Amino acid sequence: MRLASKTRGGFSLLELLMAMALFAIAGVSLARAITLISLTVSESIEDAAVREQLRAVLLEVSRSPNLIEDSRTTSPDDAGISYEIEVEPLTLSNFDDLTLKDLFEVRVTAFRSVAGRQRETIESANTWVYSKMF
Repeated sequence: MRLASKTRGGFSLLELLMAMALFAIAGVSLARAITLISLTVSESIEDAAVREQLRAVLLEVSRSPNLIEDSRTTSPDDAGISYEIEVEPLTLSNFDDLTLKDLFEVRVTAFRSVAGRQRETIESANTWVYSKMF
């Protein structure tokens, strides 16, 4: 013969509190991970835009028909990013000691202006240009 048990099956209050604490910790960790991922993606998008603009400035300067030795800085855009453009002549000669003329090195560097600090270099690109090509 079986005796009837007065206890019912189920979870105790302690078990429920532990489960809720575990789910809360998991939820907070997941929220932090999603925030970190979204910040990384937005920074990556901003960096890609800066690199694309850097290439555009480099292409525009290198295709100029009257390329001369020059150094200038653009004014900062809305994001505080400015571009330093340097054009320097190259003195190269071939095996016959003939100097190659109208060669220039074009270097463009992107800077971010940070309040209270010096400007921060973001990216740089350079190329050699034969000015008579375009």
